[in-house]
Amino acid sequence: MSINKKEYAVGWQSWHENYRNSLPLRARLEEVSQQVTDAINAIESPRVHVLSLCSGDGRDLLKVLLSGNTNKAVDATLIELDPILVEQGREAFAEHGFSDFVQFRCADATLFSSYQDLPKAELVMVCGVFGNVRANHVERLIFSLKGFCSPGARVVWTRSLNEFDDGEAAAQRIRCCFKDTGFREAAFKRTPEGTFAVGSLIYEGEQERLPSTGQMFEFSAFWDVH
Repeated sequence: MSINKKEYAVGWQSWHENYRNSLPLRARLEEVSQQVTDAINAIESPRVHVLSLCSGDGRDLLKVLLSGNTNKAVDATLIELDPILVEQGREAFAEHGFSDFVQFRCADATLFSSYQDLPKAELVMVCGVFGNVRANHVERLIFSLKGFCSPGARVVWTRSLNEFDDGEAAAQRIRCCFKDTGFREAAFKRTPEGTFAVGSLIYEGEQERLPSTGQMFEFSAFWDVH
């Protein structure tokens, strides 16, 4: 799919503004932050490498680090295509002294080439992604996540539960696909309004090699998917 980067940037910058007044989005942020905190604290390694796909400005991870509720050192790489969101994220993390161990990469998260020089992750964040992935690419994305994970790694994911796109059924398909791909579910919760699902998993397979080229999935706004 060809992405109009100007339109993409304007759309997602505006979307992030919704966090100011949207109770459902704020509830999702709270639940994601809690599950990320729990995942980091459950990992045995004293230093946890975090990878976030389509990270936006990284506010979910920033909230975790600001909370002081994690007991591990964190190194993080956040992949985001929108340069303005990347810059906003970098400024926010730098303001709180986190820029030495949280790095933004302005790149296309759908391409394997964007990840080639990165170490295997102990935590992979796939938040705000599945609702923008065409149904026939969901399985391909989940299968590809194995290439990012060290054995025992955690994954935190989200999916909107909107009725208009059959979100509840989509979330259940995602859960089944993770199970069939070597991930064990550690947590699954719906936000209080029932608007979003947030899940955590543990990768129980072997370490796998990530392809060097090709597209992992096609990212489309929900109005293009359905």
